[in-house]
Amino acid sequence: MYISLVLATGAIIMLFGIFILIIGLGLGDDIEAHPWQLLWLIPLIGILFISDKTTQRPDFDEVAKTSTEKWHTVYTNSINANVTVTADNITLNPKKPVTSGDKEKLFTASDLVPFNLSNRTVTITATNKHDSTSKEAKLTQENFIEKWPKSTTPDKSNGRITKIEYRSTPIALKWFGMTVEKKSYDEARITVEYEGTNEPSTKQLFGKN
Repeated sequence: MYISLVLATGAIIMLFGIFILIIGLGLGDDIEAHPWQLLWLIPLIGILFISDKTTQRPDFDEVAKTSTEKWHTVYTNSINANVTVTADNITLNPKKPVTSGDKEKLFTASDLVPFNLSNRTVTITATNKHDSTSKEAKLTQENFIEKWPKSTTPDKSNGRITKIEYRSTPIALKWFGMTVEKKSYDEARITVEYEGTNEPSTKQLFGKN
């Protein structure tokens, strides 16, 4: 509904602008004699200004930063539910090792020309003998948290998922100051822990520190 109203408003403003333009072109020299005819522009400018100030376009980055909603821990859980996180080209399972390559694949668009993504829509699925529940959520690189022991180098060839979380923040979409639709911004957060290693860097074999 929100998108339909915004599109309809834009179409009306555009048609009104075309109407004013046609009138202006048709008047020709009459504009110099009757400059008050240009007052038609005032309502159009007013509508544009009011629409811009009162129609909410959600900034999801700001929603995420300011949200006070609680994060819900999906994994681990006490109801014997198996949990997976799936994107188009990869599935993460806490029962299987996670590598740096998995993260790279998760945040890489699967097109002919790969490019890095700052976020990815994923599906979190929890399944036990009772039922299965899935939720789509936005996973950002900032919410893919990587941990390892202090004073060590992480061994990113063998990590494990220690926590999967989900949060839903309500959003009110406004049109000319009126709430016309209520939605939510759903987020995922994953914590991966790696073993630490104290092996020296191979760079020293080539004369580098």
